[in-house]
Amino acid sequence: MTDSASGLICPKCEQPLIANGKQWQCPDRHSYDTAKQGYINLLLANQKKSKNPGDDADMVRARTDFLDTGIYAPISDALNAMVAADGVILDIGCGEGYYTERLQKHLPQASVIG
Repeated sequence: MTDSASGLICPKCEQPLIANGKQWQCPDRHSYDTAKQGYINLLLANQKKSKNPGDDADMVRARTDFLDTGIYAPISDALNAMVAADGVILDIGCGEGYYTERLQKHLPQASVIG
């Protein structure tokens, strides 16, 4: 994700988020990391209930391998057929971005952010 995704706001203070390398920060210095898969983790450090919240690398790889089999493609296609937009679409809780990426391909004129 790039800083061209203007319109993102900090979930803590609702001020604009601005890209700063692989981090996004608001004027109050709340900071959010961009994962290597490209999504922004919108949990502040004090909101994480464990030292390693979310999925580890093996879990992400296994899920990606499974989704790459195409078994969920018909579900994705059916959902995409219901969406008609040319603005900005925000997919919150998008995981590794399987559905988000397919939606962007379905709606190339839209700006799909996950």
